[in-house]
Amino acid sequence: MVGGGKVRKSLLCAAIDHAPRIVAADGAAQEVLRHGFMPEAVIGDFDSLSEASKRRISQDRLHEISEQDSTDFEKCLSRIEAPLVLGVGFEGGGWTISWRRCMV
Repeated sequence: MVGGGKVRKSLLCAAIDHAPRIVAADGAAQEVLRHGFMPEAVIGDFDSLSEASKRRISQDRLHEISEQDSTDFEKCLSRIEAPLVLGVGFEGGGWTISWRRCMV
């Protein structure tokens, strides 16, 4: 999962080596696209996702959640199913790891 902070391409590539499915939190999709990757899903209220980026991403990958009671990070975590989530671009651009039980 990629957050809205600046992410070095080397860090994004290292994360992709361990977790190859990219989910972007809202405007983080622009950072993913800038580095030459396509997010599998973009989740958030889309208050920071540019129209140009929206046009580059297939509509079926865009998951707009308009409620304002949670952050885009929380919106992503509550809507993906994975035993482990590896995040970059959160908390100053370092690694964020969230373990969750597999929801199979």
